[in-house]
Amino acid sequence: MFGVPEAVAEIASYLVSLQVKNGLHAVIDFGAGTTDFSIFNLENVRTRAEEKFWYAARNLPRGAQRIERIVSLYLENMSREGNITDSHVVRAVSNINKLPDNIKYEIKQELKELWEESHAVWGQAYSHRKSQSEWEKDKVHVLVCGGGAKATFINEIFSKSWMEDWGPYTIYPLPIPDDYDTTNDKAPFDRMSVAYGLCQPLPTLGKFTLPVDSPDQTPPKLPIRQMPEWDDRKPTSNWLG
Repeated sequence: MFGVPEAVAEIASYLVSLQVKNGLHAVIDFGAGTTDFSIFNLENVRTRAEEKFWYAARNLPRGAQRIERIVSLYLENMSREGNITDSHVVRAVSNINKLPDNIKYEIKQELKELWEESHAVWGQAYSHRKSQSEWEKDKVHVLVCGGGAKATFINEIFSKSWMEDWGPYTIYPLPIPDDYDTTNDKAPFDRMSVAYGLCQPLPTLGKFTLPVDSPDQTPPKLPIRQMPEWDDRKPTSNWLG
C-alpha cells in the first residue's frame, strides 16, 4: 500500500493517455462541496527522465452545491406541488440556458467568485516559474472533471487567465481511460477520477515532486547583447560605400 496525494491520483488517466504532453497544466475538480485546484508541470513525458513537478494544490470551499441550491430554490418557487427531487435539479443544472436570466446571472456570479478565489493558486504556482511567456495562452493546458464540470459557463469563465491578457486557455475534459467501464454510465468518470487514480500501482504514476519540494524553475534570462564599440579612426569599407 502506498499513499498517493489526491491531486496526483486525479490525473492518472491523463498521464497514461496519448493526449499527455509536456508543459504547464491546471486541473480543476468541481465537486459537490469543494473545488480542488492543482497546477503542475510535466517534463520529458514518455521517457525515462519523465518528471512531474506540482507547483500548487488547494481545496477551495466552493462547490456545485451552491449552484444546485440556487436552482433548487428557483424550482421550489415555481412548483405548485413542491416535490422537487435531485433529478429535477440535476436536469435543470445541465440545461442552465433554459433557466430565466436572473437565475443564470446568479449562477454565473457564483462561478466568477470561485474563479477569483483560484487566483491565489495560480499565484503560488507562478512563484515556481516566474516568466510571463511560460503562462500565456497555449502554453497552459486546463483539464476539468468532477460532478459540476459540465455546467454551463465553466469554459467561458475558467478559460480566462488570472492575469489580464495572458489567456485565454483551452479547456479539456479529463480523458477517460480505455480500461474504465462506462457501461450504463452508472459511475461517470468525471466523478470517479480520484478513485481510479488511487487504484493504480505507484510505478504507473511515475516520479512526482510535491509543491513544498518543487524548485524554482524560472528560465534563465537571455544574455544582453553588447553593441560593438565604434572606432572613428578605423571606418569600415561598408560605411564608406
